Amino acid sequence: MVSWKSGDATSRGKVVRVLYSGTLAVPKTNFSLKGEKENPAVLIQLYREGKPTDTQVGHKMKTLTKTGA
Repeated sequence: MVSWKSGDATSRGKVVRVLYSGTLAVPKTNFSLKGEKENPAVLIQLYREGKPTDTQVGHKMKTLTKTGA
């Protein structure tokens, strides 16, 4: 589980995939991230109120904070 700043709030989610090279396409969006050894691309299942949603988002590893389960 990870968290990240989203505007004035903090969002949370579960890591689905980490990509260290190549391009990570975020499903159901036109958004993609380049995976790099020093700063991998991460696909995350968004959680709201402690429960998983149908939304997946992408972030670079350096923007994320590891949280408890």
